[in-house]
Amino acid sequence: IFSDSAKDAKEEGCMRQQMTTQKNTYMQQLAASVFAGDEDLKVREYFQAHPLAFLLTRCFRLRKKYNEINLQLGQTGAGLSFEELNEN
Repeated sequence: IFSDSAKDAKEEGCMRQQMTTQKNTYMQQLAASVFAGDEDLKVREYFQAHPLAFLLTRCFRLRKKYNEINLQLGQTGAGLSFEELNEN
């Protein structure tokens, strides 16, 4: 979801695949399934009025964390145990 680099795919010996539907569409569907049914009426109303406010900040945060973890795994040789990964 987060990597769209042709360079990364080439380095991994994989072909870069383009999705037929843009990532934003999938992210919007995911955000709708999470926030449209929230117990808090104010959250539901705000999501209906400003759906991108929920989508973009979380997407960027997840992308940043994903890249940080990948960088850490690369530095450690991916030798972390499941427990060590869960500590972060």
